[in-house]
Amino acid sequence: MAKAIFGFVGGFTFVDGVIETASNALADNISHAFSILPDKKGNLRTWEAEGTNKDGDRYPGFWDHDVNKWQADVCAKFVQIDVQNYEDGVQLAWKLRGTIYGYVDCIEGGIYELTGFSVPDTALTMDCSEASARILRAMGINVLPGLKAGSITPERLYKELVNTFHAIDITERIRKGVFE
Repeated sequence: MAKAIFGFVGGFTFVDGVIETASNALADNISHAFSILPDKKGNLRTWEAEGTNKDGDRYPGFWDHDVNKWQADVCAKFVQIDVQNYEDGVQLAWKLRGTIYGYVDCIEGGIYELTGFSVPDTALTMDCSEASARILRAMGINVLPGLKAGSITPERLYKELVNTFHAIDITERIRKGVFE
């Protein structure tokens, strides 16, 4: 079995507060999800969907960034989970690379959290936790099987990995720069 790393982070912006409030994540300070996966050369990268292109991306969407992007962030949490189909998740990340950010997708998770109603979902656009959930499912980890990937919030995904799949907290190891 391979080991996969997923990360979760919050913040103190207005948008972080809205996401955390709608998804009941204020206590954990989680408003964003990402994965740590290799690029085509085998170098680890941070894979994430963001609604801005502040990292030099061509447009807001699902892209790979420097592996150290969240390493020093005091709000970041990193977990490791055993997966059966690691390469399938990596291949999906590459397939999703460049997918436009789904601003409506981001709202889908909040709608589900607040009302229990799951909005129709597509893979044409992507938000952060949807991308991570799709990658996990491709790896053989059937997170929240009753929910469409677009209805999964970062907080719900984090709790699912920790409580159901017994993901191991490796935050301190990552802060020291040890990703393997």
